Amino acid sequence: MCILRADFPGREWRACRVAAVPRSSCRSRSAAPDQAALRLRLGDLAAPRVRYGYRRLHVLLRRKGRPVNHERVYRLYREDRLALGVKRQRTRVNGLRVLPPPAERPQERWSIDFLTDSLADGRPFRILTIVETVSWASPVIAAGVSLPEERVVAIPDWLKGTVKQPERIAVHDGPEFVSRSLDARA
Repeated sequence: MCILRADFPGREWRACRVAAVPRSSCRSRSAAPDQAALRLRLGDLAAPRVRYGYRRLHVLLRRKGRPVNHERVYRLYREDRLALGVKRQRTRVNGLRVLPPPAERPQERWSIDFLTDSLADGRPFRILTIVETVSWASPVIAAGVSLPEERVVAIPDWLKGTVKQPERIAVHDGPEFVSRSLDARA
């Protein structure tokens, strides 16, 4: 506001109109007491206890005889950046991942995966696709609003009589293929 007052000397109302600020806010001075002592005490408490959050530090301040509001402690805690950052957990690899050799002849390997889309009214539906990886032929495509694991396990069994079974089945990672009945089938 001082810069605008320099451009418009003696005309406070014009400077406030240009900045779209009410005139009452230009003249008001903060009535809040100085927080330097509280900031210093909060920093002293937080330094040896880096894992303490603002709630625990608030309790310690109250025990030391400082009647202070928890909201003020939170505001100063955030402004002074006393909070630790959230540590992300690393994903751990269980073992070496060995890629299978590529399929070279028909009916050597099928790939199974799910697709998801939605109907015109917004309801989601799922499609189970089984693709023969050499010829890209699809022996079956199963679609439904719900594909329970019993139905997913029954599809390869249903194909036994109609199509020659593959030597291997490649299943892509995903929550759909984590079930006891699929493990028992494999």
